[in-house]
Amino acid sequence: MKNKIKAIRSIAGIIVLFAVIILSISACEEEKDSITGMNGVTGGGGSSVSVQSGSLTLSGKVFTQEWAMAGLNFKEFKGNLNIKNISAGSGSISNGTLNFTIGTPNQSDMKDINDEFDFSYYYDDVTITDTSVKCFAIYNLEINNSSDYDYLYLIKVALSGNMSSYKQTFENVTFVYLDKPVTITGSGRTETSSEGSTEINAPLNLSFTAGWNVICEKSEMESSGGKGLLKRSLLKITPNSSFTWSLGEKNY
Repeated sequence: MKNKIKAIRSIAGIIVLFAVIILSISACEEEKDSITGMNGVTGGGGSSVSVQSGSLTLSGKVFTQEWAMAGLNFKEFKGNLNIKNISAGSGSISNGTLNFTIGTPNQSDMKDINDEFDFSYYYDDVTITDTSVKCFAIYNLEINNSSDYDYLYLIKVALSGNMSSYKQTFENVTFVYLDKPVTITGSGRTETSSEGSTEINAPLNLSFTAGWNVICEKSEMESSGGKGLLKRSLLKITPNSSFTWSLGEKNY
């Protein structure tokens, strides 16, 4: 499915900016002086990811998001939800805890690497060492038969600052299975708007092994004096328990 990396970046931008949108829209001019800052992020964490070449196990406590003027609170989810089976994977959320396992994806679900990923929007001179590689990507876990939630994401969020100056970081995790090793490189684009805000994309350098790999999409935003700085990077990582399994609410 083309442009999935772009989709991840869009999700990241929406969530990272959400606290700023709340502050900007909700605060009347006469109230701005009373907003001294954001308390950051509370709650969350406790996720577990076990990666082996032929299997991937995802588990841990699940949370919902509560945004407020002071920041973001991850509220522990206590219920049960069904997760849609994907390829060779299955699982569920029981009493607020995720358990999901997937082995080697079905061959029929694997895609050419050029069909799964499109890096052209943020990178130049992209090189893929072996374009015959087949892959399978998990960007989120889809929730079945819920009137409230649609997807489950593995993320990390950090917030600080106030109305005039703030910093925000958003990290989103994707799981990718590949049938052969491959390295992807490219030069990141830098763009500056007419208002003076700058967007910097770090160079692309991903070395994948055969089997399951974990990618982190990281967006760091700073704003001061009416000008913004957005830094993006795409990295292969080993996730730790500081990441949070966060439910996405349905939009009607």
